[in-house]
Amino acid sequence: MKLSVRELTVNEIENIVDYFIDADSDFVKRMGADKSKFPKRKEWIAKLESDFRNTYFEKEFYYIVWLLDDQPIGHSNINQIEFGKTATMHLHLWDNTKRKKGLGLEFLLMTIPYFSKILTSRN
Repeated sequence: MKLSVRELTVNEIENIVDYFIDADSDFVKRMGADKSKFPKRKEWIAKLESDFRNTYFEKEFYYIVWLLDDQPIGHSNINQIEFGKTATMHLHLWDNTKRKKGLGLEFLLMTIPYFSKILTSRN
């Protein structure tokens, strides 16, 4: 079992949006979200694609994709970014059969250096 992480590619944005849109309402509620307040799919994708093109310092969101044997199985992202200060981090394993197996911690340890790098980036 090979775990790896990397920055999100623009082609994976739809996967991120679909993870939330296709999720069960109760699951989303347990995450502290309300599906009725989600943007429309196309609007959400357009917003993330626009933000994707921004420099690190301009980003509203920053995503790292989690891979198991080179296949994406989840992501982590930060938002509410105050460069040089703080950000809010989110962790998501897309497949519920992969949850509660310790993978999140392993992925998190690989992800933190990416977040640290962009939080201290100036361009």
